[in-house]
Amino acid sequence: MTAAVLLAALAVAAPVPKGKATADYLPSAVGTKWEYARNGDEKRVYVEEVTESAEKDGVRTVHVAVTTDTGDSRFEKFDVTDGDVRLTESNFGTYDPPMVVRKAGMKAGDTWTSKYAFGGDVSEVTFTVGKAEKIKVPAGEFTAFPVGRVYNPPRGADVVYWYADGVGLVKQTRNGKPEQELKSFTAGKGAKK
Repeated sequence: MTAAVLLAALAVAAPVPKGKATADYLPSAVGTKWEYARNGDEKRVYVEEVTESAEKDGVRTVHVAVTTDTGDSRFEKFDVTDGDVRLTESNFGTYDPPMVVRKAGMKAGDTWTSKYAFGGDVSEVTFTVGKAEKIKVPAGEFTAFPVGRVYNPPRGADVVYWYADGVGLVKQTRNGKPEQELKSFTAGKGAKK
């Protein structure tokens, strides 16, 4: 879930009606922690942890600290509004406009193409949501939506992310091979049950 991997697009979603529950694709309680096995090797682990989470004017800002399998420290900052998750900043810089990396209410068959800008370069990403399926990863079995991404200009990779409600990213593949698989998940204090 690093910034380089998370490149997505700005998409304008219809507002979610008040009181309607949406899936939670980025649990945001401080202390929420994900450990991912990298490239099919459970000894190579990325650790991501929510270190800050605050809400103001209907927007939840979430800061995620990332420790790579080589020990490098990184961060990602997200805004969550009506269930849409937007990457706004990382150690690589600020995303203007922010990139939507998950959409509220996404369902099989949904597609959208949007633009995002980073460091002065503008790119497009087309997202396609597949049918939810049960997948097995080192952390267990999850029902998750696969979300494929096609980049323009092309990046030479077929990238698919699987998102599970209440957990977030549980698996990522690049050209059909595992790149990240959830090894463990710990909900932060005060997380929704």
